[in-house]
Amino acid sequence: MSNQRIFLSILILLISFTANSQYQLKLDIQSPTKTSLLLYRMYGDKFMLEDTLKLSKEGSFVHYFSPQAHVGMYRISFGPKSFADIIFNQEDIWVRTDAQFPMDSMYVVQSIENQVYYDYLHERKSYLLKKELLNPVLLYYPEADDFFQTASATFESLQRNFEAWIKDKQERFSGTWVVDYISFMQPAYVPAGMTEEEQFEYMQVHFFDYTSFDKPALLYSDAYPARLIEFLSLFADPEYSREQMGDAFKRAVDIVFSRPVQDPILKDYMIEYLTDGFQQYGFDEVIVHLAENYQQTQDCENLKLKSDLQARLENFQRLAIGKPAPVLEFVDYQQRKHTLAKLNVDKLVFFFWSSSCPHCREIYPELMNLYENQQDKIVEVVSVSLDTDLESWKEFTKAYQAEWIQVFDGLSWESPLVKAFNIYATPSFFVVDKAGIIIEKPLLSVELEAVFKR
Repeated sequence: MSNQRIFLSILILLISFTANSQYQLKLDIQSPTKTSLLLYRMYGDKFMLEDTLKLSKEGSFVHYFSPQAHVGMYRISFGPKSFADIIFNQEDIWVRTDAQFPMDSMYVVQSIENQVYYDYLHERKSYLLKKELLNPVLLYYPEADDFFQTASATFESLQRNFEAWIKDKQERFSGTWVVDYISFMQPAYVPAGMTEEEQFEYMQVHFFDYTSFDKPALLYSDAYPARLIEFLSLFADPEYSREQMGDAFKRAVDIVFSRPVQDPILKDYMIEYLTDGFQQYGFDEVIVHLAENYQQTQDCENLKLKSDLQARLENFQRLAIGKPAPVLEFVDYQQRKHTLAKLNVDKLVFFFWSSSCPHCREIYPELMNLYENQQDKIVEVVSVSLDTDLESWKEFTKAYQAEWIQVFDGLSWESPLVKAFNIYATPSFFVVDKAGIIIEKPLLSVELEAVFKR
């Protein structure tokens, strides 16, 4: 046999071996209404498109996992807010479901990981429902009544039974990815007989009793975001003022990071996730607290994430309330130079917006009304547009003809003022006093209204 034929034979064998070594996801849907579905892989709260599943002649949707595929959780999207999650851990997966209720109707034909996972979801749903029904009885039913004692015993045995169910899976399926997941998600035990306030205080301390932050593999799932959100909700009291809420979230952050987080990538992910969340809701003081107390790692393999995250945290420290404004001199659309000193006002509002932003279009006339109805002109507004299209900006501003300072340079997110104030979303507001100090960052209309009062 020639060398060429030998090489060809080896190549065919290698290709055959590679094809056979791939793991398959097979999804059966009764009477499917679509010919394709989307498969995403998870990384915390982020979803990356992995594949488009096509309907085969046999009526199944099939995906072959590559040898480099991450072990973890994947999401099959059936449409807006309609999905089912599956776990891949180097085994073939065969599942059946109803497209109308894909998660609830999931039946696992083949795959140990997914059989355990969907058993867990069923068990957890039943456990939470019973606990939710029992809790009001324990809070409001007379303690002297015999039924209260029965309900207390049932409440505690319900929790112990769920603990026993998880322990059974830990022993029977030790070493599987799904056992790490359900162990991480295990709820804390809550003694019966507490008031509602006592329950919240107890859970704030004991929420992570069974949770260990030593499983970086769970980053390829919703585990860390789900647990952190659930924990933070224990500190979100609707009766708190914004300042009290910020202080409560700082306590929550301290509790989270009082637990050891050995893996540097995992620690950086947690810092970044919390930063994103607090940034979205305007709790800059909590982000500054994060930056000042919980520095991310120096792991050389994580330099890009470290650099980006460090820059964000440093910017929040630099632009915190009480810090000097980064810019007090600027040029408007007509190339006129302005300085805070020459404007001679008590407050200067930097308003970052775009004509393509729906919320900006709503708040623009509200802000204009506040500006024009000042009894004394104590507040000046600097309207900084992130538009790139001059005509769109002209059309919008002409309709309102606001008399405040208009800044437009067409550079959008690269505009010097935008970069100086670390703007990440529109609309955004910074209020600077006559000394050049940042005194407010309004988020709500009522907070903006207060700016225009002495």
